[in-house]
Amino acid sequence: MAQQLHKLTDRKVKALSEPKRYNDGGGLYLQISKSGGKSWLFRYQKTNMGLGPYPTVTLAKARERAEECRRNIADGKNPQHVRAAQTSGAHTFRQCAERYIEMNEKTWVNAKHRQQWRNTLSTYAYPIIGDINVADIETAHMLEVLEPIWHTKNPTATRVRERMDTVLNSAKTLGLFEGQNPAQWKGHLEHTLPNPSKVRKVKHRPALPYSEMGEFMRKLRSRQSFSSLLLEFQILTATRPSEPRLVPWEEIDGDAWTLPLHRTKTKERDHRIPLSLQAQSVLSTMRELGTDGLVFPGAKEGRPMSDATVQKQMKLMGVPNTVAVPHGFRSTFKDWTSEETEYHNTVSEMALGHTIKNASEAAYRRGDLFEKRRALMQDWADYCDKIIS
Repeated sequence: MAQQLHKLTDRKVKALSEPKRYNDGGGLYLQISKSGGKSWLFRYQKTNMGLGPYPTVTLAKARERAEECRRNIADGKNPQHVRAAQTSGAHTFRQCAERYIEMNEKTWVNAKHRQQWRNTLSTYAYPIIGDINVADIETAHMLEVLEPIWHTKNPTATRVRERMDTVLNSAKTLGLFEGQNPAQWKGHLEHTLPNPSKVRKVKHRPALPYSEMGEFMRKLRSRQSFSSLLLEFQILTATRPSEPRLVPWEEIDGDAWTLPLHRTKTKERDHRIPLSLQAQSVLSTMRELGTDGLVFPGAKEGRPMSDATVQKQMKLMGVPNTVAVPHGFRSTFKDWTSEETEYHNTVSEMALGHTIKNASEAAYRRGDLFEKRRALMQDWADYCDKIIS
């Protein structure tokens, strides 16, 4: 039976407000975001293809675009590939951003500032709008980039918005598109996103600045205790404190540690962790000490060390919990990865065992990027060996 088409009407599209998808038939949907923005998408083969925002793209125009997509599919063509070919000479956001950075970075005296420009756009903007023609970027795209981090990482989100705004203003000046800059704050996004000054401040666990890791690791290694070795192993693997504290020897296999699904926080699948040479050295020390069962046993036979034991170790080193806590080293690792390396955000997120929420980045979940993560963890371990004056 042929699928019913044209289920929506102009009046209904205008009146709808509940955030959800509304089926017009034939793969065409009206999508309403939590912020109230309306846009069209065409769904085929478990793929969503944006057709433009409403009311800029009317119901009639959306149906025309959906019909074109259906014709392409009938001809054995991928609608997204067809559109990409039609705009092959277009100016993508990534191209415009790289051109802007290249033209202006010589005036940026701070090397860290230059790197942060590229890193923040690569991490948050490029996965969503990097390959889209600047003339086709819409407010809905801006919200897709910003909404996931606006409350949890507002200082970063604000910088990302400002940089997208700058790139798009540059593109507009060059005549690459006309009309509203979708990243503009005043008179535009300020009516959709809460003001940064009013966003709830998230209380993060105290974390040591990554520039202090070399000196901290030197002091830690001089302690020569089970708890200091446990903390070193946790830092080198960027894991949650409970994970290495409860690790049995059977989870270790050569240069990899496999955390079984039931011990992961996400409960999605086993988490395979590459072990740097330094992490393997810690394990060699524990083997020489003859530990059995748990790699890092507590004082009582068969029992693990407590969180308090590791925290006490840090306090004895002159690092109270108001300055840093064991879990905070994951933030230290993430900050270092984002600001000092060129590794893709997905690689560091998978190293941390996080769920990848962004649909584009989630595609990487088909594999575990083990070899890329191996290189990342070795670079992290090598960095922790450096004492920065």
